[in-house]
Amino acid sequence: MGFWQTLFRRKKNNGPQAEPELSENERELTDILLDRAQFDMSDDAQRIAYVESCLEQIHEAQQHMDEYQKEYATVNAYLEDIERVENLPGDAKAVVCEEAKAIWSLNADHDTFKKRKLMLKDGTFQKIDQLGEETVDVIQKIKEAEEYQQLVRSDLQKLEAQKQAYMYRKQEAKIGLANYRGMAQICIFAVFACISVLLVLQFGFELEAKIGYILTAAMAAIILTILYLKYQETLHELDSASGNLNKIILLQNRVKIRYVNNTNLLDFLYLKYDTPNAATLEKEWENYLKEKEIRQHMIRTEENLDYHEQELVRMLRKYNLFDPFVWLRQAQALYEPKEMVEVRHSLIMRRQKIRRQIEYSTQNAQRAQNIIKDLVGDYPQYANEILKMVSDWEEKEGR
Repeated sequence: MGFWQTLFRRKKNNGPQAEPELSENERELTDILLDRAQFDMSDDAQRIAYVESCLEQIHEAQQHMDEYQKEYATVNAYLEDIERVENLPGDAKAVVCEEAKAIWSLNADHDTFKKRKLMLKDGTFQKIDQLGEETVDVIQKIKEAEEYQQLVRSDLQKLEAQKQAYMYRKQEAKIGLANYRGMAQICIFAVFACISVLLVLQFGFELEAKIGYILTAAMAAIILTILYLKYQETLHELDSASGNLNKIILLQNRVKIRYVNNTNLLDFLYLKYDTPNAATLEKEWENYLKEKEIRQHMIRTEENLDYHEQELVRMLRKYNLFDPFVWLRQAQALYEPKEMVEVRHSLIMRRQKIRRQIEYSTQNAQRAQNIIKDLVGDYPQYANEILKMVSDWEEKEGR
């Protein structure tokens, strides 16, 4: 119906009507439209702006009414669906209840899965999942490399201890040789000193020194012989320590090469399989097996949920429900009367609120129309201009 058809039409008096409850913003907007005294209607700019604001208010109110009426029809359709569901035949209602219970239970299981703490991050799970059964062999391979690493490290420590021992023996032998050479020199010096004393006694004091010479020579021979034997024994010890030390160093070098090679292998395995050690990878594998079982259960749950949802929608479609899919989100209401009461109550409250919005938008549009009608009556000198603005607006709006 065109604006002109309603602008000057008498409103039927059906008695006093309650004003819809308005929000603070709505009251402010209404006050602005009604406060015509603030505008100077003899001023062209103010008059045009005021009329345009009234037309814009009518436009917005009608837009809102269209939206609210669609929403109102939707809510009514949902309420009618409730009646249809509650009046289903006995057998059909029983099957619908069973499907709804299955959906509710599966949704609860699904929500529990989503809220649980994951044993593995998705990246770690995908890594193990790609390796699959190969993970067991990888763990064993890394374990063997780590055990060999420990063994080689232990061998290196033992070799280092032996090396230090032979170095100590070699150093002690060198010191012993030096000491024996020193004692030999002292012995020789003492022999010469004794002979010098004996010569003085023999030729200076004309004493018999033959026994002294014999004793000196005998003692010198004994001491030097002992020193020589000790020296040779120490020299043999030095050669033995040096030889063994060289063998230890060569063996140690070979073991170090094995250690370095095994270390490089371990670094490669750690990098390739993104793990710090075999124990961590083994723990991840154990958690993967548990997590995989749970995720497979979740997949089965989702498949079952999808099946029961399709079955429920298929059954509800037979009874021409407006929106059978909405019951997937409120399946509990299909078999729990208290929940159905809550759903109906919520829809009724929603419908009442929409009705108040429709009433407000209708009154708001009517209020703006009355203001324009009053302007035409109060300012006949501007009536043609105002009516022209209204006509142009209606043409623009396609009314």
